[in-house]
Amino acid sequence: MESRESSRVRIQKGKAECGQVILENILLMVVLLGVASVLVKSLIGAEAATQFTEGPWDMLNGMIQCGVWKPCGIGQPAPALHPNSGNRILSYDPFTEGQ
Repeated sequence: MESRESSRVRIQKGKAECGQVILENILLMVVLLGVASVLVKSLIGAEAATQFTEGPWDMLNGMIQCGVWKPCGIGQPAPALHPNSGNRILSYDPFTEGQ
C-alpha cells in the first residue's frame, strides 16, 4: 500500500513541477515580448533604421547608377568618372580618335 501512495505523490509532484515550468515559460515570453516592443518603438522613434540603411544606400546607388563609389543618381548630377558619361566617338580603327 505504501508503494502505491508514494507513486501517486510522485506523479502529483511531477504534474505540479510541469505546471510551474509552463507558467515560468509563459511569464518569460511575456517579459521578452514587452522588451522587444519597447526596443522596436524606441528604434522607430529615433529613426535609427533609416540612418542605418540610407547612408550605405547612397553609396551603393552611386555604384549601381553611375559606376562610382560616390552618391549620385536621382536628383544629383552624375560624376564624369563612369565610361558612360564620356563623349563616345565611334570608329572602325581603334587607334584613331574622332576622325
